[in-house]
Formats: sequence, structure tokens, C-alpha cells
Amino acid sequence: MQAMYDTLSGEAILEAHEPELAVLVSFVDRAGHLRVRVEITPVLADQEHRFDFHADQSYLPPVIQQCRSLLSHYPVLDPDRRGA
Repeated sequence: MQAMYDTLSGEAILEAHEPELAVLVSFVDRAGHLRVRVEITPVLADQEHRFDFHADQSYLPPVIQQCRSLLSHYPVLDPDRRGA
């Protein structure tokens, strides 16, 4: 998302550990307008939920900072070392 903010282009996919939740953030134009798509599928065989909303680039810095804060408190672990 930092690269998106710097260039006002591109997209970011925010994936959860659970495969049923994903967020896609993408620019829709060079003026800084974003589309945010949230996909959640609580029951893979029966349900699929998706919603879109719009924002602008001014929303990115607080989200970037929150992501950095989360990663500093809960770093991504090497999958081979989990539970070690």
C-alpha cells in the first residue's frame, strides 16, 4: 500500500490467515480514487459475500500505519518455525 500511495497506482491484496477473508484495494483513476473490495465466504459450498466501497488516497496513510503497528506487535512467522 505504501507503493500505491507513493505512485497513485496499483493494487494491494490483504489476505487473512483464513482463506475465507480477503480485501483488495485498487486505484480506479489517477486522481487518487480507490475501490476497496471485501470478500468473505463463511461457508465455501453455500455462501459468498462481497461488497465494494470507494475511498481516496487520503485513507491510505492511517491504514499503512495500522498495518505496520500490527506487524511490529505480531510479526509474520516463518511457517517452518511455527510451534517450535
